Amino acid sequence: ERDLISKEFLYYCLTSENLQKQIEDNKRAVGVPKLALKRIETLKIPLPPLDIQDQIVKECQKVDDEVLKANETIEQSEKNILEVMNSSQNNSIMKLGDACDMKAGKFVSANDIFDENNGGLYSCFGGNGQRGFTKTFTHDGSYPIIGRQGALCGNIKLAQGKFHATEHAVVVTPLIEMNIKWLYHQLILLNLNQYATGTAQPGLSVNNIKTVSIQVPPLETQKQIVSKIETLEVRINEDKKIIDSAKEKKEEILR
Repeated sequence: ERDLISKEFLYYCLTSENLQKQIEDNKRAVGVPKLALKRIETLKIPLPPLDIQDQIVKECQKVDDEVLKANETIEQSEKNILEVMNSSQNNSIMKLGDACDMKAGKFVSANDIFDENNGGLYSCFGGNGQRGFTKTFTHDGSYPIIGRQGALCGNIKLAQGKFHATEHAVVVTPLIEMNIKWLYHQLILLNLNQYATGTAQPGLSVNNIKTVSIQVPPLETQKQIVSKIETLEVRINEDKKIIDSAKEKKEEILR
């Protein structure tokens, strides 16, 4: 009923962390999880006067608009990164295996991988990207890493400092003079997941991706490209902060 509550205000209440937790707690988990209408009817929501509801809705919508704009800016920045990476005309065409050395890391037991870094631990990279922290490290420096096993095989991460690469992560080391950050973005462009084999547990063969062709511009051009990309990445990170803080902002408005 509009004379008690507005639909927009009700929407923001129902999507709030507090109500979502209550709804989750009231699910019947036997068989297919479902909500009983009678249980939902007992949930309590705040009910301020309509003019306050309208003000809350207005402020929450403002946050949603900021998120929408941030997502649009990120999408445009990512397109710009793609354009910058493809901007060089003076390129040498090489096989990936001739330009880079690619070696898998070392096995580490799942029991020796920790969810949090409580001090003195190193980032651990596996087949699907970073998977926690270890007491040991296999590399020290700046290296692109290709995940070679799992649903996300072909994903590219940039590891810096001391880190542990598992046997499911391929560490890439240039064999020619090359800007590491440029190489990282070039590997992303190659979309290596398309070379995965296997269905139950997809994987990448290093021998297969060695034959993939890459276009390598002169080192000075690589540096110029990276400089432009880093400016775009700063903007992307700022927009991601807006998106990440949106939920808490709306919770604060509702409180």
